Amino acid sequence: METIITAPNGFLPTQNKTHQQVLSFQIFLTESAFKNNFSYRIMTAIGVAQCTLITITAINGIMLICNSQFSYHIDKVLMAILEGAFNASVLLLLVLAINRFYIFYAIRWIPMKNAKIVFNLLVGLSWMVGLAFTVVLLTPYADLRFSLEEYGNVFVPADTVVSTLVLLCSTCALGLAFLFYMATVLVIVRRRFTVKTGTGTRLASSEIRLFIQGVVDFLFAIAIEVFFYCAPRTTEWMVAIEVAFVLYNGYLNPIAYILINRRVRNSLTHTMLFIKKRSVTEPSLFRSRT
Repeated sequence: METIITAPNGFLPTQNKTHQQVLSFQIFLTESAFKNNFSYRIMTAIGVAQCTLITITAINGIMLICNSQFSYHIDKVLMAILEGAFNASVLLLLVLAINRFYIFYAIRWIPMKNAKIVFNLLVGLSWMVGLAFTVVLLTPYADLRFSLEEYGNVFVPADTVVSTLVLLCSTCALGLAFLFYMATVLVIVRRRFTVKTGTGTRLASSEIRLFIQGVVDFLFAIAIEVFFYCAPRTTEWMVAIEVAFVLYNGYLNPIAYILINRRVRNSLTHTMLFIKKRSVTEPSLFRSRT
């Protein structure tokens, strides 16, 4: 039986037992190298939102294969949660872009202590906006359904105030994130991959890796946004978009994240070795129930 250990932006398949799935979260919550870096907290929040999206998308895929559909109320709840998680994830990508710009440029003027308060507020606001969309879609005045005919989510009716707000929220957030990333790229090029801190100027390879991962997330979000709204509403396109979304967030993104970030890779490797050692010394605690 395969275990899935949750990584910051998705899942990392391993061969350990299922009740150890959440051990990797311990890395980010307990190790000082991670818990003191607010960028990891933002990326973990993005991962939580993306995991929610993947779960509901997978459920829709199963219903699609079975050529069946949930009852109206169950479908309404699932789609409301999905849309809320989507908007939260897009806004969190914007927060991450602002964080990268702060680390590479604005840290000289704004103390880290004050910046953490601001970023905490921005992360909380992102979740609140996502929750607001979920609550609105649970009311009788807005309806989002999963359509077997179109292989995707559709608003009923298609042109509503909520659908317009969803488009504006995601488009504006990604547009602002683009501006912040472009500004950060200019700063990095100008300073030749150095960052100014309170202790002087030093090479910030770990921060650059986080920046690269943030850009990867951003580019994929832009691609999904463009294809979803601009691609022909045909079965082939809708299926391709859904498959690309699941493959990227479920497999390619976490693999890329671990390959890019050596510190995360080493910590996860140590965790998995610890699990393997425990499974050998205490086999009764890791016996499969399947």
